Amino acid sequence: MKGHWGWHPLPLLLLEDGDVVGAASVLRRPVASTPFCLLYAPKGPAFDYEDVTLWPRVLQTLEELARQQRAILLKIDPDLEQNAEADSTRTGAPARVVLRLLQERGWRFSPEQIQFRKTVVVHFRPSEEDILAGMDSKTRYNIRLAERRGVRVREAGVEKPSAFYRLYAETSARDKFPIRALAYYQDAW
Repeated sequence: MKGHWGWHPLPLLLLEDGDVVGAASVLRRPVASTPFCLLYAPKGPAFDYEDVTLWPRVLQTLEELARQQRAILLKIDPDLEQNAEADSTRTGAPARVVLRLLQERGWRFSPEQIQFRKTVVVHFRPSEEDILAGMDSKTRYNIRLAERRGVRVREAGVEKPSAFYRLYAETSARDKFPIRALAYYQDAW
């Protein structure tokens, strides 16, 4: 699907003694009428975030790829918050150390966030109440408020992406985050 929109994958592996210690699915898109391209590693790179010694090697590998591909931009999406008040990344690496390393190497946070900042995995085996109990209180409140106000969730078929898109676009405008064109989501659907 990404190829239809001008992006082509460049799989990237970081090996150590024959073992994979890092990976990224880097997408490449040419910049029209130039010899240059854009590179983007959605939701990545993937590696052991607790191993602070891997960060420089992963970043160096990505930087080398960017030079080889003549990229004018390389965007990555590590699971790392810009605010260094937190003591750790998603799994424990000292966030301040990682943020300082990124800054020293010339990386900076993008004002446009493409991927959702957080990914949540919900197991549906527990009861609905157990699932709700695992959410923060504000989320539980909003779900119950929606129920009281008559919001109903129902499955939609392929004929409904425009209803989804209308709501998504409204949320995007209200919360000021970028979204793609309707045709992109129709392709994905």
